[in-house]
Amino acid sequence: MLGQRRNYSKSTTRYYLQAVASCARHFGKSPDKLGPDELRSDQAHLLRERKLAVGTVIARVAALRFFFIRTLKRHEFREDLPYPKDHRRLPTVLSLEEVARLINAAENLLQRALLMTLYGTGMRRTEVSLLRVSDIDSQRMMIRVERGKGGAGRDISSQPGAVRYPARILALEKAPHLSVPEQRTQTRQGAAHLRQDRVVCL
Repeated sequence: MLGQRRNYSKSTTRYYLQAVASCARHFGKSPDKLGPDELRSDQAHLLRERKLAVGTVIARVAALRFFFIRTLKRHEFREDLPYPKDHRRLPTVLSLEEVARLINAAENLLQRALLMTLYGTGMRRTEVSLLRVSDIDSQRMMIRVERGKGGAGRDISSQPGAVRYPARILALEKAPHLSVPEQRTQTRQGAAHLRQDRVVCL
């Protein structure tokens, strides 16, 4: 119901339900009986005692805000459930040599294709795992994301290696998409040749 009405993914819907249930268990009462003081106490408990990351607590607050504001129509909780401030740190940027070593260390062809696509396109992990041959336009160097965040689709332009290599691997492996099994053997003709291609510059 939640996913259908708000166009949320199944994982987001599941997390929201789990977050509300977890908060209710913490206080030992039905979630609709919780008040502002208890909700603020819960947020402090997560940050100070459980030492959860700010991003994790923000996701939990989003679930609680949806429950109280959208579902119960208790709009006063908009002020009572503020998001904690997230002081983001700058990410570590890998050098070209480090990226090449990471990709070359892949254990199999699908893992290699997945890493190249992630680096070359900036796609989300779930989006890459759902990538199909029909989504790749090697002529225009474009990748079609059919089910992005919020269910929205978009076209991504990319470097040749991040487009052509995944298409070759998917065709070679006859795989429906780029999700990588834990164990997979490459015995088809051409796999050994592709495995020996080394990433030198992206």
